[in-house]
Amino acid sequence: MKTMCSHEQDVLAAQRNDAWTEELREHLAECGDCAETLMVAGFLQEAAATAEAPVQEPGLVWWKMQLRARRDDAARAARPVVVAERAAMAVVGLGLLGGIAWMSAEAAVAAIGLVVLSAMAGSVVWFAWSRH
Repeated sequence: MKTMCSHEQDVLAAQRNDAWTEELREHLAECGDCAETLMVAGFLQEAAATAEAPVQEPGLVWWKMQLRARRDDAARAARPVVVAERAAMAVVGLGLLGGIAWMSAEAAVAAIGLVVLSAMAGSVVWFAWSRH
């Protein structure tokens, strides 16, 4: 079994803090184990510096996945309601256009009907788009 060099920790500390002594440099030139340790430590520091993103806690990832699944389920459940609301809005809009065409014969009645139907259509649009 191979034993560690007694200067290995000193080499790591000098590399980390950039505090090299002449004695340590001379030892590094003679000791293959310390040179290898220095090379691996440099590689690991470079890899840590260029890492893209830290790994999140597993509990946090699980919680976010559960939250997303609930939101997706709620959106899927609300989809038929949204479709029905928009269909109702389209029917009211078509009714408004039909009402305008039907009432155009008498201008006064048409104007009053237009105001009433516009108010109704506006309230339907507001109701349909305010519930998401």
